[in-house]
Formats: sequence, structure tokens, C-alpha cells
Amino acid sequence: MYNRYRKLISRHPFLLAWFSFDGRVNRRQYLFRSLALGAVWLLTIAIAWYGTNALFNMKLDILGYILTAVFILAALLVVIADNSLMARRLHDMGYTAAPIMCLIYGITFVSPAIDRLLGGSGWVNSAVSVFNLAVTCYLFLGKGER
Repeated sequence: MYNRYRKLISRHPFLLAWFSFDGRVNRRQYLFRSLALGAVWLLTIAIAWYGTNALFNMKLDILGYILTAVFILAALLVVIADNSLMARRLHDMGYTAAPIMCLIYGITFVSPAIDRLLGGSGWVNSAVSVFNLAVTCYLFLGKGER
């Protein structure tokens, strides 16, 4: 499956620039592409939020569900592009991306359950947010090979 994915994106330069997990990106490329993905993410959320609320308020439920499905697809594309960007930045810094990304996402996805087990005060989720911010800052500021 991954080989088919690689063949598909290798034929299209735009897809290769945004969705490839191979290669490296330097700090400047990482910064600008992260800002672009952030803008796309905010635009997607704004359209989905205001669009679905308007459609459901006008009793056009089927259009609201269609817009929700489009939002989920767009969110998936942004997440894949962001993960590929993070993997390429880690490659540039001399790391193997898969174990580090598994650690980051594992901690992120398990943290609500751990917080719930420890009383639900929210401090675990806050600590994980600070950890994710620290990882992002390290990726922005860390020296790479390029």
C-alpha cells in the first residue's frame, strides 16, 4: 500500500512537496509550510463551523452532513501533510521519524485517559500541550543538516 502511495505522489510535484515522507526540509521551508498548513486549517475550521451551523439552522441537514464529510476529508489531508512535514524535518535533523512521531502521538492520544484516571483535573492534558509545543519549537529552532 505504501509503495502505491509513493508511486502516486512521485508523479506529481505538488503532491511530492506536501505529502511525501521522504527527504528533508530546512527550517525556513518548515516554517513557511507550517504557517501555510495552519492557515488552511483555520480556513477549513471556519468554513465548516459557520457553514454547518448555517445549513443546519436552515433545515438543510443533508448539505450540512455533506459539508461535515468534506471537512473530515480536508482535516485528514492537513494532518497527513503536517505529519509528512514533521517527518522530513526530523530527517533533516538526523533522526528517524517513525519512533519519535509514534511517541508524540501516543502520548497525545493516551493523555485524556490518563488524566481521567488521575482525577480529571486537566493537568495531564496541559502538560501534554506544553510537551507538544516544546517539540514544535525544537523542530523550528533545531539545527539540521541543510
